[in-house]
Amino acid sequence: MVQDDILTRQNERMIIYVDNLADEVSLKDLQRRFEKYGDIESIKIVLDLVSGKPKGYAYVDMPSREQAEEAIAHLNGRRLKKKTMKVSEYSASKNRRGGRAMGNIGAGGMRRW
Repeated sequence: MVQDDILTRQNERMIIYVDNLADEVSLKDLQRRFEKYGDIESIKIVLDLVSGKPKGYAYVDMPSREQAEEAIAHLNGRRLKKKTMKVSEYSASKNRRGGRAMGNIGAGGMRRW
C-alpha cells in the first residue's frame, strides 16, 4: 500500500510558479531551463491585460511531481537574463496576480493565446 502511494505521488503532475522574470525571457528560455529536469506539458508567460507586456511571471506544468520538485530545487534562486528567479509550486491562494497567458510549449507545440 505504501509503495502504491509513493508511485502515485511520483506520477502526479505539478504546476510550477516562476516569479521575478525579466521582460526579455521567452518561452524557449524557460523551456531550456526546465527540460533538463523532465518533461514539460506546457509553459505560459503571463501578460498585462492592458499593455500586452510580460508581467514578470510564468507557469510551467510538468507531468511528474518528482521531476518538478527537482526543477524547483535546482532553479529557485538562479539567475536568468540578469534577474534571480523565484521558483515554487503553484498555489492558487498565494499566486493570484491577474493577466493573460501568452504561449504554450508542450504537447500541442507553441501557440499564442
